[in-house]
Amino acid sequence: MTQSFKQHTYYVSGMHCASCEVLIEKKLSGLKEIKSVEASADKGSVFIVYEGEKPKVDRLNKIFREENYVFSDQPTKITEKKGGNDFFTIAGTALFIIAGFFLLKNSGLAGLINVNSTSSLPMFFLLGLLAGVSSCAALVGGLILSMSKQWAELYSEKNSTLEKFSLI
Repeated sequence: MTQSFKQHTYYVSGMHCASCEVLIEKKLSGLKEIKSVEASADKGSVFIVYEGEKPKVDRLNKIFREENYVFSDQPTKITEKKGGNDFFTIAGTALFIIAGFFLLKNSGLAGLINVNSTSSLPMFFLLGLLAGVSSCAALVGGLILSMSKQWAELYSEKNSTLEKFSLI
């Protein structure tokens, strides 16, 4: 008896990184009718190969309700890419963060938000809460903390920010 596998592409809003792809692929691979899964955050889609009846969109939305992923059979405005707006959103966010950094540094409050090897347990707890807000930050938070500590030790005797950024 031959097996007849079918294919379908779902469109998913809410995916934004490789961790999202892995989570979706892992959960969908656990469904008995699905034989293979390929998620793409860039395309906002999930391609499946299945046997028997295709999983219904309502069922998938119920499975992924906690993760805030929304499945549909047709592309939606949420999953379609708008190339022009992405640059301005990213540039505006970057400028906002940079301006916030300099305001915090010049206000004298930066010393209160210092995390290093002598920091207290509550400060590390607060850092953990901050990293937990974003799944991506949680994945790389330890690396960033380690690199920033090394950078601060190497360039702590430099006076200006410009001197700290120069490699000479």
